[in-house]
Formats: sequence, C-alpha cells, structure tokens
Amino acid sequence: MRTITSIVKGVTFADEESGQDRQAFIGTLPDEPFVLQPKLEPDNPYDANAIGLWVTRETGDGPQACRVGHISRDLSADLAARMRAGETLRVQGFKENAVIRGQPIVGIRIAISVSQRRRTVALRDSI
Repeated sequence: MRTITSIVKGVTFADEESGQDRQAFIGTLPDEPFVLQPKLEPDNPYDANAIGLWVTRETGDGPQACRVGHISRDLSADLAARMRAGETLRVQGFKENAVIRGQPIVGIRIAISVSQRRRTVALRDSI
C-alpha cells in the first residue's frame, strides 16, 4: 500500500451545496489526526473525476458532516479510476495554519493510502 501526501483544495470556499463555511467547520476539528471520507462526484461541473472529502464530527445535536474540499485535480483522475475499480482510499487529515494572499487560513494536509481490491480466486476440487 502506497501513501500519497497532498493538501485539500477549496478549504477557503463555502460548500456549494449547503453554503456551510468550511473555514469555520475546519477550525472546530481536533488538532490530532482525523479521518476524511472520500466520495466520487461524477456530476461535478468542474471535474468529472472530482473526489470530495467529507469530515463528520460529533456535536451536542448529533453528528454533523461537511465537505471540507476536494483532492487536487492532478491526483483525482488516477484515484477516481481506482475507486471505480473497487479500490479503497483511506484519507487521514492534519490541520495546519497557512497564509493565502496575505490572509491566515486553516488548511488540511492529507495522507492518502490506496488499498487494492482483494481478488477472490475460485478453487476447483481436484480428483
């Protein structure tokens, strides 16, 4: 299993579907590593191979999920094809402070592990 490191793209934008402020949500995440759930977005108008990254956290009102951004386009074509082929992506995130165009933000550095699909081999009885 190989591990790819990158950053989450789009963390400074509001979520397109919910309008949720991603920076506000990311700011509430733990300082320890956390899990992100990758989801294919074949209907994404900007990239048919887009992979959204979701984080779920517990609140007093129950679990709350937010799409915090996307895997970068330069990685998503290969990774989306692998997901469609049945391989599993495991994504671990780490918060990091950054500055973009002079503005402080909270970014997410990610480590992506790709697990190959297990093959089932049919064994025939031998006589």
